[in-house]
Amino acid sequence: MRSILIFVFCLLWLCPTLAVAEEVDSNTLIEQAIAYDGQEVVFTGEVIGDVLNAGDHVWLNLSDGSNAIGVWVDKALTGDIQNVGRYAKHGDTVQIRGFFHRVCPDHGGDLDLHAQSLTLIQRGNTVAHPVAWWKGPLALLLTALAITCVTITFVNMRRRRLPRHES
Repeated sequence: MRSILIFVFCLLWLCPTLAVAEEVDSNTLIEQAIAYDGQEVVFTGEVIGDVLNAGDHVWLNLSDGSNAIGVWVDKALTGDIQNVGRYAKHGDTVQIRGFFHRVCPDHGGDLDLHAQSLTLIQRGNTVAHPVAWWKGPLALLLTALAITCVTITFVNMRRRRLPRHES
């Protein structure tokens, strides 16, 4: 029994990739940045903004609904990403396994995550933003009111400028 424990301990010591990475959210990473600095973590979020090409890597912004975290990803891992979150679209939801840096020495001291793997969790989709029926008539009413106010102001200004004829 003792030799098995020693073997398992040596195996874990020699193979740190077997250790289980902790799944964290953005608030935890930001609030406890010192504790997670250099640690392997799992982070899940929606791809938002633009995918920024940087040679053989790309920058992704992942939002978990609270904050966005910048992720440095090998371009080969991003083949499954099709949708990026914007006003009219939900981006793909992905899970990143990688190393967290509170002050990244490679990227100007920014807080970031260097991805080791990327897994597509859910495909993004379009978002409908219907306009409420009452906004059209309200816009017309406010436009008419604004035109009326400008007209009254213009007429009053012209009346003040006209010379008065005294008889």
